[in-house]
Amino acid sequence: MLATGDLQQIQRPENSENLVLVDGDISKNETAVKVAEAAIKNFGRIGVLINNAGISDPKPFTDYTEDDFEQMLHTNVASFFYMTQQVIPQMRIATFVTGEDLQVDGGAHAGKWN
Repeated sequence: MLATGDLQQIQRPENSENLVLVDGDISKNETAVKVAEAAIKNFGRIGVLINNAGISDPKPFTDYTEDDFEQMLHTNVASFFYMTQQVIPQMRIATFVTGEDLQVDGGAHAGKWN
């Protein structure tokens, strides 16, 4: 699955039955809902979540504005919260059916979430 803020700004991947594009702002809960729904609709279950969204603006700390901070906080932290919150219930269903462990990867927060 690929979720990005603006699909027009990236080179569009070739169509594939193994790839679903979800347009949205990953810092918003409604995008996490759309991603989880698209995964279930297209693949039947969610087995793994890799939280890999993040932004960085390489400038001196004192040059950051409040808006810069808010955007970074929502993209780098809130997206992890929203995606994980949407996906864990679906992964628990898949785990019940398959007997696999839940795997959520997000850097320092990686690990099992049973």
